[in-house]
Amino acid sequence: MKSTKIVLCIITSAILITSSLLGATSMAANAATATKSVSAKNISSKNWMKYLKDDIKLNELNIPGAHDAAMVHSTAVFPASTFTLTQKYHIGKQTWTDKGFFRSDKKVSEDGLLERGVRYLDIRYGFTGGERKHSGIQYASDRLKLVHGGFTAKCKVTDDSLGIAHYDNVNNEKLMQWLKSFLNENPSETVVLDISSDDGKENNPVTESFVYDFYKQQAENPNPKYPEIYVGNHVPTLGEARGKLVILTDINAKNYWDDMNKNNKSSNDFSVYKNGSNIGDWAFKNAYTVGDKSKKSFGLAAKDDNKKYAIFKDNYWEDDSMWTSDKWQWVRNGLEDAESIMSKEKHNNCNAFMLNFASSNTVSSLAGPQFYAERLIPKITNHIKNDTKGKFYGIIAMDFCDTDNAGKLDKTSFGSDTSSRIIFETNFSRYGITNS
Repeated sequence: MKSTKIVLCIITSAILITSSLLGATSMAANAATATKSVSAKNISSKNWMKYLKDDIKLNELNIPGAHDAAMVHSTAVFPASTFTLTQKYHIGKQTWTDKGFFRSDKKVSEDGLLERGVRYLDIRYGFTGGERKHSGIQYASDRLKLVHGGFTAKCKVTDDSLGIAHYDNVNNEKLMQWLKSFLNENPSETVVLDISSDDGKENNPVTESFVYDFYKQQAENPNPKYPEIYVGNHVPTLGEARGKLVILTDINAKNYWDDMNKNNKSSNDFSVYKNGSNIGDWAFKNAYTVGDKSKKSFGLAAKDDNKKYAIFKDNYWEDDSMWTSDKWQWVRNGLEDAESIMSKEKHNNCNAFMLNFASSNTVSSLAGPQFYAERLIPKITNHIKNDTKGKFYGIIAMDFCDTDNAGKLDKTSFGSDTSSRIIFETNFSRYGITNS
């Protein structure tokens, strides 16, 4: 509240009494305001970014993320499903029909990862089929589905009267529907989308060409059916990113330009032009890092000319051991070193995102994502909860995120103390809570 400056020319007892009364009133008002301040525990996971200031850069936040975000159900059957299913909740709110045997049908709705606080999504695309041509944005979108290693992600649409679930494929249209709906309902939020191809043939040029085509068209000429994409020459502030998608990618743009018979374009061309002028890029090109877990050191493996990088801690495959000690060492190093690494990269004028993959998989010893998540998530959340200094961790991409953090990975009541909430609440101790 505004303070009042009182200039006293003549001090009288009457003025002193008035001043005391004003002071008492002011303290009472301040006390009343304090009682209305928002507690971190009372902040909804649906709109937690609303309570942070506009001028905070997105890469300065601690962000809960989902590795292989779409893989709740899939075309994989046992034992392949053990190594491909990575989440308990769909990306967005999902509604399905429960068909009763002796009763009327009823609609069942469940909040998704976005509603539960996740703001980074690892999205893997596959090709649905069709002619390799480039037309409107709808044609590009219809060519894309969400996958993991050749298996297609699915979402529940009905439970029939016998209790048998029926599923639809999760295609790009469904993903965009989830994202658009969430951002419309929560315009204070932003979602970091990390897009790649992974349909059994890593870096599939056909898939990458259509992925590039869809996002390029949406960035240049936004279709109101889909979410808006951030375009710029720097990592956005929260104010710049609210209500939009921020794209990270490792796709090769040249696959698209080859299809268009324009071979002069480079693999890093994500530029957007308006009236003949370059107004920025629609994606941050990923630069993978190679780390030495024994020396706790990581370094950028590649850089592009525009100094637009996303930093990855990308050792998530553990073929040498079924135990989690090696993987935890990698993850812990990333948690402990994130602040110093980002400080160094900022000094080098690098637009970097800090990403720590806390996911793991070991086919040789039959230890899938759930095996590792049961052991790693409690270690991560305990590490963060024991941090009293409010450190920077960056994006932490997890399997089975926003489940309980006691090692069982069960679904939880909405808003409970889960891995996602534990991570995003650290931002309030670092930056404070802005009433909005």
